[in-house]
Amino acid sequence: MDSPDRVAITRTMVAAFARRDTDGYLRHMSEDVVVRSTPYLTGQGDYHGREEVRAGVERMVKDFAGTGKRLRLVDLAYYVDGADDRKVLDLARITIQRANGEEFGTDIAYLSTFDGAEICEVEAWLSHEEGLEQLEVPIRVS
Repeated sequence: MDSPDRVAITRTMVAAFARRDTDGYLRHMSEDVVVRSTPYLTGQGDYHGREEVRAGVERMVKDFAGTGKRLRLVDLAYYVDGADDRKVLDLARITIQRANGEEFGTDIAYLSTFDGAEICEVEAWLSHEEGLEQLEVPIRVS
């Protein structure tokens, strides 16, 4: 599998997360995936295994629905690592709207690491710069 295919899978995964499509989000993750999320979104840090990730996403969706919050995720750029073609970095912007209409947001960087055609690890940072620092040779692909 080459970098363009991995970028396409990552785009699909991020789009599914933005739609709160749990099955779509998990589709390309390995059974033993590790997601190192930011408590900013989930209230929890690490998730180990596809089922724990599923439970965390479903908990977040339920929390948002119960409190009337809305989440908007906009992709801004994708990078691959010229030194390690298993890594794809998505730079995005997340905005959360509370039930009263008040909005707040932050930049977010998601680094997906692949093992073959499956994502085996996802890490998140609330800074594009911090995400880019994880790539030895960042190459912007979109």
